[in-house]
Amino acid sequence: MNKVHGTFTNFKDMAVALGVKIPKTKEEKPMKCSNCGAPMHRAGNSNVWVCDFHKLTDEKLPDGTDVQVFTKCGNTVIERI
Repeated sequence: MNKVHGTFTNFKDMAVALGVKIPKTKEEKPMKCSNCGAPMHRAGNSNVWVCDFHKLTDEKLPDGTDVQVFTKCGNTVIERI
């Protein structure tokens, strides 16, 4: 420890200087939405997955005019830990 000098900005550099092995981080594979098939993302560091897929659809108003409307999937999944 007396031979280690300097400042470190992350634990990886500090572990190399001290000769310590760091555990490998596990890559997380993305979850697919069961409703629309789009990739879902994790909401923060929680166990909740959210689908933000937007689809453009053509609809008619009651007076007969055609409009384009964005519809959101909004599917959420709570993952068991």
